[in-house]
Amino acid sequence: MLASVRPLWLRLAIAMVFVAPAALAGYHATHGIVKHTMRALAQRENAPIRVLTKKPVLPQPDEIERNPRARSAKLRVAERIA
Repeated sequence: MLASVRPLWLRLAIAMVFVAPAALAGYHATHGIVKHTMRALAQRENAPIRVLTKKPVLPQPDEIERNPRARSAKLRVAERIA
């Protein structure tokens, strides 16, 4: 498909249509990895970390009002002890 398109800007636009959703899915996939990895590390016998937040800390309504992109943020905190 890209071979038949001449202008470079059009090639880039077509490529972004296919790349952007994959990048977004990759970004969201890391959230689950962090959640499960922190829990697994903390449950080991000689745990190298201690989880400080049982549930993720979510933004307050005033923060979301000032920064709408914060509405999907989740803060998870762990302390390295080993």
